[in-house]
Amino acid sequence: MIRAARVARQVLWLAAIGAAASCGDKSPTSSVPTTGSLAIATTGLPAGASPSITVTGPGGFNRSLTADGTLASLSPGNYTIAAAAMVFGGSIYSPAPASQSVAVTAGLTATASIAYTGQPIPATCRLPARFSDLGLGFPRVVNRQKVIGDVRAALVFVDFSDAVATRAPQSVFAILSPTAENYFRAVSFGRMNLIFEPSLVWRRMSRPTNAYGWNALTFALHRTYIQEALDLAVGVDFTQSDVVIIISNPDAGALNNGPAFLASPGFGVTAGGRTFLNAATSGRDLINWGGYWLNHEMGHTMGLPDLYAYSGSGHRFVGGFSLMGLISGHSREFFGWERWLLGWIDDAQVTCAAQGTSETVLSPVERAAGTKLVVMPTGPTSAVVAESRRAEGYDTNGQLTPGVLVYFIDTSIASGAGVLKVLLINDADTNKSTAPLQPGGSLTYAGVTVTFVSQDATGDRVRVVR
Repeated sequence: MIRAARVARQVLWLAAIGAAASCGDKSPTSSVPTTGSLAIATTGLPAGASPSITVTGPGGFNRSLTADGTLASLSPGNYTIAAAAMVFGGSIYSPAPASQSVAVTAGLTATASIAYTGQPIPATCRLPARFSDLGLGFPRVVNRQKVIGDVRAALVFVDFSDAVATRAPQSVFAILSPTAENYFRAVSFGRMNLIFEPSLVWRRMSRPTNAYGWNALTFALHRTYIQEALDLAVGVDFTQSDVVIIISNPDAGALNNGPAFLASPGFGVTAGGRTFLNAATSGRDLINWGGYWLNHEMGHTMGLPDLYAYSGSGHRFVGGFSLMGLISGHSREFFGWERWLLGWIDDAQVTCAAQGTSETVLSPVERAAGTKLVVMPTGPTSAVVAESRRAEGYDTNGQLTPGVLVYFIDTSIASGAGVLKVLLINDADTNKSTAPLQPGGSLTYAGVTVTFVSQDATGDRVRVVR
């Protein structure tokens, strides 16, 4: 009986367990969270600035962020959040902290904050001038012509007894205009308005073409030639002129080229009771170069140096970039640095890279708005510079490969000797249309590494390590 009762109790106990299990199968089950989230917020950045944040964690997790946000479905563990310094609108923004570790717990949202502080571009990026006539250093040479607002150019047309003009002066003037005005208006983003003041009549010089010493032209000979032409311009009003241009009969063989005239105070030319320190004189090459000849020579009267080489392979420094390098080049637009020097790009559009790693988005130099340059000083007079180039505007005269163009500037180097060199340096490449970096590409020069991170319709993101 005792054993029968014990067996009966066991049966009842097992039945009870089965009933409980049966009831449990019908009740809702609650799952235990296995992942967490991480919310990242930034402060101190101006509108339009995109941070560069990298998050790494367990299992090889690696994610890049360019805006505030929340990362979900993260495995529990410690995550490292690294924020890079960045340059925007003429200031350097430094993150605090630059790196931090945050623990992510299953079922919870961890938070991380990054505070950016901005400071203006250091003066070290405005490389100093080293020459008194032409150069790429700051400040621009004070004796050169004005470059902002209305710039009036007086034009005087001359021919010779051995090279009598057969073209109407209006026909020759049409070689220059409106090409020259349109170029300056575009590349200055409307800040310079070239206005021609032509005296459309041929005036006869006193001597034949071969008497002016063009084959071995000196400053004194050039000055004498210009002064004679201005003396012939009786009745011409020079009172509002900023620069004078002497246009010779383009069919005059002895005047084979058209150089600029750059003088210091006391050594200029005079007309209408005024003294001019800046002038340009055309030659036979006007026919080949067209109106862009004047843009190049006026580049000199504004203080810009020649970017081609005076000796050796002529276009090994910059290839087809900038009218100051090659008038007929594939990319005629001035370099961003040239425009900065001329005041056509504001300081706020130039970023001066901080020590360490920083990122910025470059707007193409052919467009008016946005950040145009990233400058990375490498010495007292030198820097590596990056800008974005697109096949737009005047950069459409050949097969330019759009991308991030990187170059080296040394303002202690003279005109025609390599003051600006497109990187990487390759003297055998005299075109350089494929020199711009492509997305994912990078180069290192003078201790600076530039990486082309990404590209979209608005610009190119670059990362700089110095």
